[in-house]
Amino acid sequence: MTVTGEAPIVPALPIEGALLEPLVSRLSLQYDVEPSDVRMHAAEVLRQFSDARLHAFVPVLVEKQLRERLRRARAVASPATSG
Repeated sequence: MTVTGEAPIVPALPIEGALLEPLVSRLSLQYDVEPSDVRMHAAEVLRQFSDARLHAFVPVLVEKQLRERLRRARAVASPATSG
């Protein structure tokens, strides 16, 4: 076995690429937000998981966090009026 000084190759997170665009499309339609804004938030959330050892749950966690962010943004943009 030969040991080199090179860093191990880390596979891309499972949400990147082909899985990201359907999520962006779905959430942008559901929350009436520009796809570019959803992509920006997705990139921020993905960075949180960049060093995750287990990638199997990353897509679910990213979607959950994106939904929470979009709900908060919607609530701030249109606060409920009290009667």
